[in-house]
Amino acid sequence: MEKEEVRAILIDPYKEEVKEVTYNGVYTEIYKLIDCTCFTAPSLTNGESIYCDDEGLLKDEVVPFITKLYSPNHPLVGKCLIMGTDMETGDSISTTLTVKEVESSIMWH
Repeated sequence: MEKEEVRAILIDPYKEEVKEVTYNGVYTEIYKLIDCTCFTAPSLTNGESIYCDDEGLLKDEVVPFITKLYSPNHPLVGKCLIMGTDMETGDSISTTLTVKEVESSIMWH
């Protein structure tokens, strides 16, 4: 069965850039999108998840940022990917957030 493409939002603190990307539905693509070998996906508001490098603090260059969508007091590091989550199946689905909403929630360090 072919996976459905998912609209996602990529946060790149190295470039201080937020942009829309397409996720192909294959979880290994997340590693490529956020440049990592191990990721975690904490929940955001309204069934959204943010996929983050689980080993981001161990890298040579640590670039943190804060997003109010996650926690105003807990920085994230490295590239992150926001997608929706189907609450019945756990599958990734297109995010309901816009690039503008995500941009306005971020404080770069």
